[in-house]
Amino acid sequence: MEKMSALQQKMEDSFVEFCEKHGHEPRYANCEIEWQDDHDTCDVVFKLSCDVDESEDDKIFYYCNSVKDLQAMTEKGSEDFVITDIYSFEGDLL
Repeated sequence: MEKMSALQQKMEDSFVEFCEKHGHEPRYANCEIEWQDDHDTCDVVFKLSCDVDESEDDKIFYYCNSVKDLQAMTEKGSEDFVITDIYSFEGDLL
């Protein structure tokens, strides 16, 4: 098994903490990303499912299926951004 980065471990710990506190998995993750081209950063919301809800779609930056998918985006890959920090997991869109 690959060793997790500090950020991936932070995501894991925050996810487990959320689940223990709320009794269910979070639906959203508030994160900071860095664009690969100009290295600008911004705060965005990831939805931890691929279920698109039209009423919230304009607030969602990216859809992914799981925390594992979220953790994978902390490393350079096929996307034009990487996640550089996670602020919180949420059950509801803030």
